[in-house]
Amino acid sequence: MHYQRVANGLPMNTPAKGSVRKDSETWEHKGYLYLRTADGRVVAEHRYVMERHLGRRLLATELVHHKNENKTDNSIDNLMLIDTQTHTSLHRAHRGPCMACGVDDIHGAHCLCALHSQAVFRFMEKNNVPVPDDPQTRTIVILGIGLVISSNEIEDRIRALKK
Repeated sequence: MHYQRVANGLPMNTPAKGSVRKDSETWEHKGYLYLRTADGRVVAEHRYVMERHLGRRLLATELVHHKNENKTDNSIDNLMLIDTQTHTSLHRAHRGPCMACGVDDIHGAHCLCALHSQAVFRFMEKNNVPVPDDPQTRTIVILGIGLVISSNEIEDRIRALKK
């Protein structure tokens, strides 16, 4: 993301286009939470949590993976520091068409595209549904909810992707 912003001439210290403000210092973009640090840096919350945990800033080559694939669960127990190749292989394991809409999305999880996956996690968070610890149970629960959730936002995005 950082490289793309620099390559497109966008400032690093402002929210990206399409971001949703949570309050004056935090916002959400593509499912990730961002914040402005005390020194004025804009950083993804999961990267900031890992930096605080390690006691140093992360290298550009270091990625922070959400173990339960919920982009808003930034607890240190849910975060894993990995390299790009490992991160790519983790996500490719989920690659395939979304079982809810058929869109092929490498960023999806649990047999769902990223849009359906994030809608499920928002639904679970809003309704206090716990994320199961067992990976197979987690996939079954998330996929089941994803197949029944209906959202105009998701349906509009799917139509735009299929064009």
